[in-house]
Amino acid sequence: MRKFLTIILFFIFFIFFTFIGCKEREENKTITPTVILSSSFTKTPLPPTLTQTPTISSFYTRYTKQPMPTETISAIQFGNPSEKLLPSNPTVTPAEKITLPEPYIFIIKWGNEGVKDGQFKFLRDITINSKGYVYVIDYDRIQKFDSSGNFITKWGSYGKSNGQFSCPFGISTDYKENIYITDSGNYRIQKFDSSGNFITKWGSYGDKNKEITDPKSIAVDKNGNVFVVSWQHYIHKFTPEGQSIKTWDIEEYNNTLGSHCDHHLEDIVIDPYGYIYVVNSLISASADDSIYECCIKKFDSNGKFILKWGSKHDQNAPFGGSIRIGMDFNGNIYVANMGNHCIQKFDPNGKLILKFGSYGTANGQFKNPSDIAIDNEGNIYVTDYGNHRVQKFKPNPEFKINKN
Repeated sequence: MRKFLTIILFFIFFIFFTFIGCKEREENKTITPTVILSSSFTKTPLPPTLTQTPTISSFYTRYTKQPMPTETISAIQFGNPSEKLLPSNPTVTPAEKITLPEPYIFIIKWGNEGVKDGQFKFLRDITINSKGYVYVIDYDRIQKFDSSGNFITKWGSYGKSNGQFSCPFGISTDYKENIYITDSGNYRIQKFDSSGNFITKWGSYGDKNKEITDPKSIAVDKNGNVFVVSWQHYIHKFTPEGQSIKTWDIEEYNNTLGSHCDHHLEDIVIDPYGYIYVVNSLISASADDSIYECCIKKFDSNGKFILKWGSKHDQNAPFGGSIRIGMDFNGNIYVANMGNHCIQKFDPNGKLILKFGSYGTANGQFKNPSDIAIDNEGNIYVTDYGNHRVQKFKPNPEFKINKN
């Protein structure tokens, strides 16, 4: 009997300690799922429960009854409770980086600082004729290149004679490949053939009919009519031979910053439908002369104001300082944004389509781009003033515009 009771007691103690051991093992059981990586996320306190199932949104090393501290980490590993969290910058294999295509692809560049052939000292304006030849205003001379940047010829020097210049500012070409240049310092327009041979000139300082006072930029429409903007907010229209057709004053539309500002015109382009786009600069005439803004204004062929866009503070069209404009055959406007060191593209109604570029010396970077021109194939040529070079870009076929 005593032996039987001993066996019973032994059996009871065995079951009791077996139950206790199993319970302790159950409580100390760990979760060991696979590694989950995240580029950046923040841990939040874990509710004091042991019944939760680990999910990606949890991001904890293990479940405990202690709230996890809040900190931003780069990666987390579920695993043994004795293991610590990964450091904030762990050595892990990052996910494949997604690089979005640029709207334009760099093709070629040419030029450096100097006064020799193919070098540039003071890049101003650029134009391209229908055959793809590139004409660049550099100080008091004109340089001609092919579409690959190979130097062809040059003409011009400082002076008042035919073929000489004093601060040439704007350049354009007509359908006959003739070249028109605003000789700003001499208050006149000069016309040349495609090789730089002088054809004619017109204008002088202080014309009583305001035909050509301080000319800045120039454009030619599809009919060969020549449009010139002067610093004193006038738009002038001439025949190809220089006879005046019309002059109109856009001062009545210049009320953006009030009467304390002087308004000037700096650039002009004409679209295939005859609409006129001008760059209107606004310079403070008050004690605080730090205000300098530009906007783009659109007129019909008779000088009737249609719309305007852009300013220093316009989030959709920020223009930092001076700008110059170019146009493609679809009527889109391209802006060489000197102050923001980038290129912007707008539709004919002023809606921003895209932009590219940044400050620097690398390919596709700019230091105060001073002008822009677009050839028949949609290639872009930019006079990179601060880097003393011309850069050429082509549209990227992989770049898609979200029309929404």
